[in-house]
Amino acid sequence: MDMQKFLKPLLLISGCLLATQASAASIGTYTFADNAIADQISGTGQAYNGTDWYSASGNTWQVYDSTSASWVASATPGDATDTSGSTFLAATQSSSPLSLNLGFSQTSAVNGAGSDIAFFFLFDQSTNIADITINGITQSLTFSNVFDNNGTQQVANNVAWNGATLSNVQLMAGVINLDDFGFALGDTLNESITLDLTSTGNNAMALSMAAALNSSPVPLPAPLLLLLSGLAGLGLIARRK
Repeated sequence: MDMQKFLKPLLLISGCLLATQASAASIGTYTFADNAIADQISGTGQAYNGTDWYSASGNTWQVYDSTSASWVASATPGDATDTSGSTFLAATQSSSPLSLNLGFSQTSAVNGAGSDIAFFFLFDQSTNIADITINGITQSLTFSNVFDNNGTQQVANNVAWNGATLSNVQLMAGVINLDDFGFALGDTLNESITLDLTSTGNNAMALSMAAALNSSPVPLPAPLLLLLSGLAGLGLIARRK
């Protein structure tokens, strides 16, 4: 058997899996690894993405089909877990409250110095309510406008809303410190974040994304690490022959 032919794709896979260096991303003055965005979501209640209505029950999602005037099965919407700053899932005054569970699959949020996780919202949130529950502890978010390092207020463009495309949409953020949820310095978050959204005014409670400002890569399972180290060893042997 040609060992190099056999090992090449496996070694390529192992190299990709072991690559943990992430690039930096930023929204205003908030900086985070580009893979440190919450990319897992489940929920309870109804959510609007500016075009479609979704209904969530745990990991089961439905979308409202206006043609048949009924709810039909849907894939999990990615509007609040993608890297776009213009998409969102929202609770409206008519649909509140909306409960979302967020998780990180590529990184773990870490309790570091200062704020640890930022939640980004579109539209003015000054009259709305967002409660965060982690480790059995609930705290309310405080919102502020997002500015860059030069003091310029940040906005979102190309935001879909009721058949229109909006520009210069207000961008707001709320941050949490894992200290407030019973985590010691250096502890990692290994559970989902429950985010309860209530729109009390005319503006939708529109979550665009959540990002871990302090994070570490999710460790590979021990059996997989042993497999990859074994493959690497075989590759060295094959090259020496």
